[in-house]
Amino acid sequence: MDGLVIHAAHVDWSMGEVGPCLIVVWRGTVREDAIHRINDHIWTLTRQRPGACAYINVIESNSPPPSASLRKLVMDGITRPGKALTCLGAVFEGNELRTALVRAVMTGMAMLRRSAQPTKFFKNTQDMAVWVEEQLRAAGTVADRGVIVRAAEIVRGHMPVQS
Repeated sequence: MDGLVIHAAHVDWSMGEVGPCLIVVWRGTVREDAIHRINDHIWTLTRQRPGACAYINVIESNSPPPSASLRKLVMDGITRPGKALTCLGAVFEGNELRTALVRAVMTGMAMLRRSAQPTKFFKNTQDMAVWVEEQLRAAGTVADRGVIVRAAEIVRGHMPVQS
């Protein structure tokens, strides 16, 4: 896909960037070194496109939740840029019960933190991409929901398959 840059591709996670969107897909255990790399890319993107960029997470059904210390590190990374990050969208994949519970917990966490940017949680990448496109358009940035969905799948496809 033109314009898509793959920044990382590991068994547990991958990261890519297309236009104003940084996309991370989690398949396995969340690691501190991965969070640091992601936070660095969020910071770089928000410096390059202040107020006109999105951070997107796709969490696969088998990815375990991060520890409390790693959750804090994640929150630090997304709050540091403030309003320079236009929005944060996350997709929680899996069965209905699991995703409903995870989205409820994450929504509660999002309400407890001071958020400079709109944050929303979704069941699928299509719904997330529509919302991200609307958020970026409102910020005066062009984004295409179809490109966002395809890019997320390509980022996922770069993850090596576990044997």
